[in-house]
Amino acid sequence: MGLRLLDVGDEEHVLEMADWNARPTLGLLLRSGVLGLAAQVQLEESGSVEVDERQARALARYLQQEVLAGMGPCDWIDASGTRTTEPDEAALQRLAMTRRDHLERASLERLAAFCQRCAGFLLS
Repeated sequence: MGLRLLDVGDEEHVLEMADWNARPTLGLLLRSGVLGLAAQVQLEESGSVEVDERQARALARYLQQEVLAGMGPCDWIDASGTRTTEPDEAALQRLAMTRRDHLERASLERLAAFCQRCAGFLLS
């Protein structure tokens, strides 16, 4: 199951993430510290949560400053949050073809940009 992030201020602004991005994305959201305890429980139990604009901006900052800042172009993050480096773009593409849980730099950049522009989002 992939993830869908719907901007609460603009239903046309949607970010769809692939199946293999789901677990790493949820892990980053939980580890970022932007969600309160009730929202964390809701996310863990139902797989959905609403994030307000302030939380979305905090998540964007976390992704930009803590996650993306040290990543190379072919680095990726697995479901546990471990960063791995692939030797080249072809190896990264092979990883995507296996559909193994991972979140590559380009997907992280799209997520950070979405969080920076949205008015909050509903994740489902």
